[in-house]
Amino acid sequence: MIDVIFAALGIRNVPRLLRAALGMGGRRLAAVLLSLAWVLGLGGVSAQAAVNLEISVGAGTSSTFGVPSTNATLSIVLKNTGTTAANFSSSVANFTLQLPPHMGISARGNSSNIICYYLSGNAATTGLVVSCSPSIASLAAGAQVGFTTYAFADAGAIGVAGTVRAAVDATGGNAWVNASSCTSTGVPSSGCFVGPLSAAYSAGGAIMAMRVGAPSRPAPWMPRAT
Repeated sequence: MIDVIFAALGIRNVPRLLRAALGMGGRRLAAVLLSLAWVLGLGGVSAQAAVNLEISVGAGTSSTFGVPSTNATLSIVLKNTGTTAANFSSSVANFTLQLPPHMGISARGNSSNIICYYLSGNAATTGLVVSCSPSIASLAAGAQVGFTTYAFADAGAIGVAGTVRAAVDATGGNAWVNASSCTSTGVPSSGCFVGPLSAAYSAGGAIMAMRVGAPSRPAPWMPRAT
């Protein structure tokens, strides 16, 4: 029995296992087939994914969104909730972000040498989709790493709260996943994130006006009335 079960560990030995099983009685045959099902992962209980990447984006510092020539910090967290390390190709972790309309992102962030590029979308309507690649070779099981980049908004975003989307290849394969396809966190893929971004900078309600009135007494340079 033990020899037959261990034979299942090598794919080339499966035919020999089946021939051995056919020569057994019904009870021993059922036991061997059950053991084979567990060895081959058919036991009916789904194991946790070896790598399961999650991504999230912070709400951002809204006090500076929309202020001319001023950037706001946007934080991104990448987490591996799986059981084995994720090893990223070319030592960079690829993910995408979709920003609210009237917002942009700096090409270079301020941590981990993160670099972002325009991917698709329209800043005035749908919002930009950007691809980002921070320098990170691997992420251990259960570990997380944070990145920050600079975001900014134009006058069209003043006082308007928006939604930011992010997407990462949850399997650790480092493939590009378009964040614009995410409808909510974990949907349609486990690497999706959808969350609110803080309301953009409010310009306030100050109104400037001017009024001209007659002087209370004649000015020295004005001729006297006769």
